[in-house]
Amino acid sequence: MSTPIRDPHGIIVGYQESDGTLRDRNNKKVGQIFRDGSVYNAQREQVGSINARGDVIDRYGRQVGSIGADGAVQDWHGIHLYNGSAGPLLIDFEKKAQDPLPSRFDFDQRAREVPETKAPRTPLSFLPDGFVSPSVIGCLGIGLAVIVGLVIMFVLRNPLFLAGPPARTSTPSALAQETPVLQEQGTPAPANAPTTAPLIQQATGKVNTQILNLRQGPGTTFEIVDRLQLDTQVVIVGRLSDSVWLRVNVPSIGKQGWVAAEYITTEADLNALPVIEPPAQ
Repeated sequence: MSTPIRDPHGIIVGYQESDGTLRDRNNKKVGQIFRDGSVYNAQREQVGSINARGDVIDRYGRQVGSIGADGAVQDWHGIHLYNGSAGPLLIDFEKKAQDPLPSRFDFDQRAREVPETKAPRTPLSFLPDGFVSPSVIGCLGIGLAVIVGLVIMFVLRNPLFLAGPPARTSTPSALAQETPVLQEQGTPAPANAPTTAPLIQQATGKVNTQILNLRQGPGTTFEIVDRLQLDTQVVIVGRLSDSVWLRVNVPSIGKQGWVAAEYITTEADLNALPVIEPPAQ
C-alpha cells in the first residue's frame, strides 16, 4: 500500500510505500526512508534523516523542515509544503522547467559554491599596471583646451551674459504706493517665521534569517519574487494595517515585494509607515 505525496495545491508529486520506498509521480523509485529515520536517494547515498520528533535534518545536520503526526510537512519557516511524506524536502522528485526558482533551498549546491572575487575595475583598467599612455593624456589635454576656448569665445561675443539682468527702475507712482517697513536693529524675528523642513529619513532594515522569501503580495499564497539572504539591506516603503507584512525595496537586486515583518530588523517606527493595500491574487 502506498501513500500519495501531495503539494499545497493537492497535486500528487510522488508516493511513499509501506516499506519506506519513495517514488515520483511516474512510479520511478527515487529513494527510501528506513525505520530508523534515515533517508537515502536512488544512488543509495544518505541525504538526511527524520528524528522521533518529526524534525527533518539534512546530511550536514541542519534542520530543513518538520513533519507532523497528520503527515503535514512544513519547511523551517513553518510554511506548508507537502502532505504524506517529508521525502521531497531531502530528495528532488521533479524539476519544473517553467519555474526559474528552485522548489526548495539546495544546501548541497550552496556548500559547493565558492565565491569568485573580482578586482575592482578602474577607468584605465585596460592598460598594464603602473602604465599611463602619453597619447591618452595628450588627448585629454587637447579636449579640455578646446572646451575652455569655446567658453571664452562665447563670453567675449556675449558680454551681457555675465552682467546679469538690468536694474529695476521704480516709477513715481510705484514709489508712492510702496510703504517701506524698517526693522530696528536688535528686534527679534517673528516667531512664525518659516523654517526649513527636516529631511525625512528612509525606513531601512536588514534580513535577520538565513533565507527570506520576497513575495508579490502579503501572504504565503503569493508568488515568490526572489529569496533574500541574511543581512540583506532593504528599504521599507509601507505595511499592512496590522504591520505583519511589509512592502520593501531591495536595492542590491533592484526588486521590490512583500516580506514578513518578524524577519526584518529595523529601528524605524513601523506604525508611522503608510498603509498599502495588498494586490489582488
